[in-house]
Amino acid sequence: MSNDLLAQWAAKDVKTTISEYFPRIGLTLEFESLDWDETQRVLKECTVRKKDGTAEFKQEEYTESLVADSLKAMVKHDKEGNEVQRQEINLRDRKTLEVLGVKTLKAAINKLFSPADMDRVAEIVKKFDGTSANEAKEIEELKNA
Repeated sequence: MSNDLLAQWAAKDVKTTISEYFPRIGLTLEFESLDWDETQRVLKECTVRKKDGTAEFKQEEYTESLVADSLKAMVKHDKEGNEVQRQEINLRDRKTLEVLGVKTLKAAINKLFSPADMDRVAEIVKKFDGTSANEAKEIEELKNA
């Protein structure tokens, strides 16, 4: 039995990119899926162990971290749709936070995205794991029922 297909699959870069135009800011934002290790790091960051041994998952921080780590670039296009300017972005970078005049990731996201924008961005990020925001909400409601 040959493992050629398995080797090809394992060697592929399986990251997905989604570009979405945001009319309020007049830019296209590019998001890239996270790999397994990146997702696990974010999960760890957003799970707090309490003194009694239980774990608390911070959903809002998780979404913010996924957005920050998925957002890769801002792109400006001309009227014909041609790219005229592109800037990579890292919301975890201190210089980026300084440019925005904020000190935290949460403050950066609140400054950059309106609530409606955040809904769209959360939906984009959820596409990477195959779950829509509505499905995620329903799953959370079922867990809490």
